[in-house]
Amino acid sequence: MGKVETALSCAQKAVESGSDPASLVVRGRCHLLLGHLQEALEDAREALKMDPSLVKAVLVQAESLYGMGEFERSLVLFHRGARKRPDLTSFTRGIHKAREAIINAIGGDKFPEAEETTTGRSMTEGSGSSGHSHTTTVPTISFTDPKSAKAASKRLLGGLSKDKEFLVSLLGRRSLRQEVVTVDGGGQVTHTSCQVAAVAKEALSSLQHLESFMWQRDPGDSTGRPGAVDGGAGKTLLQKEREKKERARLKVTLRRRTAILLQQLHQDADVEETLRAAEELVAEVKSVGVGGRLLCRLLVGVGVALPKCNRHEDAIAVLTDAVHIARASEYGEEEHMAVEALGRTLANRGQHAEAVSVWERRIPAAKNSRQRASLFLLIAKSYFAMRKVETGRFYGTKSVQEADDGQDTRTALSALLTLVDADARQDNEEGALKNLEKCIPHLPSAPPDLLDEYKALRKQLCKEETSS
Repeated sequence: MGKVETALSCAQKAVESGSDPASLVVRGRCHLLLGHLQEALEDAREALKMDPSLVKAVLVQAESLYGMGEFERSLVLFHRGARKRPDLTSFTRGIHKAREAIINAIGGDKFPEAEETTTGRSMTEGSGSSGHSHTTTVPTISFTDPKSAKAASKRLLGGLSKDKEFLVSLLGRRSLRQEVVTVDGGGQVTHTSCQVAAVAKEALSSLQHLESFMWQRDPGDSTGRPGAVDGGAGKTLLQKEREKKERARLKVTLRRRTAILLQQLHQDADVEETLRAAEELVAEVKSVGVGGRLLCRLLVGVGVALPKCNRHEDAIAVLTDAVHIARASEYGEEEHMAVEALGRTLANRGQHAEAVSVWERRIPAAKNSRQRASLFLLIAKSYFAMRKVETGRFYGTKSVQEADDGQDTRTALSALLTLVDADARQDNEEGALKNLEKCIPHLPSAPPDLLDEYKALRKQLCKEETSS
């Protein structure tokens, strides 16, 4: 329902009232949703100490590390969790996004394959449980031009870029490499330079992690500037203007090709050939770096079509990509489309609980009544499919209310017909007839498919009424 803080309060009471590690996992999930990454990580670690078989604790731990920019460690945990529970698509999606983040961070187009080295059989990431220390490699961003590196750092870190420059300069001083030993009156020995260097290195490492995390969300170009194709060094104004016009023409062409392919994916029953063309277009749009919204819509179209070719896992990965891109770029409409499509894909596979979780997380960010009505309707249908009738009826009623507020006739009628069908299945003839009567004001502007559904339900209820 989006009430994460209330859930956190309840989880806190559960932790305080007993020693069940599952309550720590729930509290960790709440912290994760609220952005409290360190607290979520600590809860997951504590839960795994108590019960190393808690797979959901591994998921919380992996998501926390991903959010903190520890992509390599999170990838290892996503893989371990997937081996334990291959049925949980959360681990599959986690593997995909962690790999993408690493590829973006190192600036390549292919994932660097390497063997995963593990010690012991624990599912924790190795610190604390195995007894072996490990060194975290700080991802760095390399530029051949110092000016480009400085510009990229300023764009990614903002005001903290000056702090990074100061720390780099400080650690490069010769005086800091020389150990200064002082003895106070009590005979206490202090190694001043070592302490300063240690603190400076730790602070610089944190800033490098933050810089790398921000960069994988928006890599920019070779100069570190967002959305540019070329650094522009040595180019005349005429050349730059020509490139700008060419880029605009390319964007128009890609938009037209995308529209044609999306229409074909929607209409054709046999989409395999069209799907190959669409996937090639996705790669082309990514390579030229134009049209973030266009890329999101294309990914959603491909993700919706993939299950027609029995590529369900690929569909989930592609739609998850679309959600992340839209969310990072704050494309509200595209994110809503991607979330709805991802949930539908999960629901069509019978994973209704996961579908509901995807849709519920979107509700607080829904921009208007129409979006909320659509989400409530999808959630209601999944709860009815899980035979949780009362919960489904609750969300169905909320969908009707939101749709009426947003003057969304189609969604309002669809929600009412869903409630009618649910009541009919429960032999609640009175409730079904009441909801059927509420459909009447929406019929004049109803689309043909919903009119046919209304007539079929009315005919069914009239027969039952006559026979009774």
